[in-house]
Amino acid sequence: LQRRFDAYNTSPAGLSPKLFPKDAIHNACTQICLPQGVKLAASNHGVRYGGSCFDENNGEENPFFGDGSPIPEHTAVCPGAVFEKEGAMSGVQFFTYSCKEGEVIDYGGPYK
Repeated sequence: LQRRFDAYNTSPAGLSPKLFPKDAIHNACTQICLPQGVKLAASNHGVRYGGSCFDENNGEENPFFGDGSPIPEHTAVCPGAVFEKEGAMSGVQFFTYSCKEGEVIDYGGPYK
């Protein structure tokens, strides 16, 4: 049994559809169950470890938005997260939530 870790990726609204997978939901956060062994590869695709779509941003790990401006303390990753879909790709399970009460954090690319 391989231990899995919480990881997530964000899909901000208002960016070119070419930056995202074709079925991406915009202004959303995807919770991903990944083995620790793929942490480096996943981070090259915008995946962040050690948190979730339901948390506040970890300012020590992620102090800045993608545009370089500081992320204020207590900023929710995905305000008002509402379940949209689940699936699996290459044996990796994921759950996507749209952010109904504000904008998902845009950490900058990559987004896929």
